Amino acid sequence: MLPALYYFIRYRHLHERQRPPTRGNRIALTLALSSLSTTIASAILAPPDPFTQVLYRLAAFAVALPVAYLLVYRQQPERTSGSA
Repeated sequence: MLPALYYFIRYRHLHERQRPPTRGNRIALTLALSSLSTTIASAILAPPDPFTQVLYRLAAFAVALPVAYLLVYRQQPERTSGSA
């Protein structure tokens, strides 16, 4: 957990991306964000029954996927206007 915090706070800002993310990177980030958020939400909100947690997770994933999509795709890469 501590290495992940270090990465998000310090290391990531020191090593910014040189190119905009590819379509595959954005899809992977969207799925990762929605999966992580639904896992955390179902662990906190659902009863301790494993079958109920799976049902909560599926329902939450249907909500979290569009939200994660909006979070990932709202930042459009900056386009440089080159004079050629």
